[in-house]
Amino acid sequence: MLDKNRTLPELQDPDPRRMLSRDARIRIDDAVFRAMALRKDAFDLSLQMKPRDARIERLTARKEAAFIVLEAVLREFRAIGKTGHELIAIMTGEMEDAEYSLELTTTERDAVWSRLYTVRDQGAGQLETTAAVAADPLPISAPKGFREDRLQAFIDQANCSIADVFRTARVDKNTMRDWRREILSDESSMAQRIERVLAGLDPIKRGPGRQRSVDRRT
Repeated sequence: MLDKNRTLPELQDPDPRRMLSRDARIRIDDAVFRAMALRKDAFDLSLQMKPRDARIERLTARKEAAFIVLEAVLREFRAIGKTGHELIAIMTGEMEDAEYSLELTTTERDAVWSRLYTVRDQGAGQLETTAAVAADPLPISAPKGFREDRLQAFIDQANCSIADVFRTARVDKNTMRDWRREILSDESSMAQRIERVLAGLDPIKRGPGRQRSVDRRT
């Protein structure tokens, strides 16, 4: 158990965390310690693995560590009523800090964003009601082509095909095409299932004996 009377890092203007109570900052600090412990455990475990498996273990822990801290931050700011563009600005700054400190790749950063986007009422307790969270998901404003870029980065990293992705997401080829063309809404349950796959939340279901296409954009 961490000491609740411990000294917290000093914050300077205009750090948004100055708006949070000491108890809220302690909860975020606890999340930081959990994230650090997770990465240490993953590193120790990776020393006993083959190089490729060890790399995957460390990369997975790095993404999970970022999510643990950022989700804690997101919940605390929602608890004091931050929503909309103000919340986006706060979380964008927090993501930039995590990206720098953890040396996240673009693909890893986008995977963490996707998970934050799908956060609803996961053990929120008194911090927020189910209705409040459902009404205020963390919106990610992205330019055209962002989905396609993330998809291509994911299939390269996961060594899978686009068919594997839409099969895992339980959507058909036409739905996947609409998602890639930015036609399918982010609020669609089918779009959210695709996002879950790209965030690494659902294990890829590969087609039996099928090879990836050389030109995956067609």
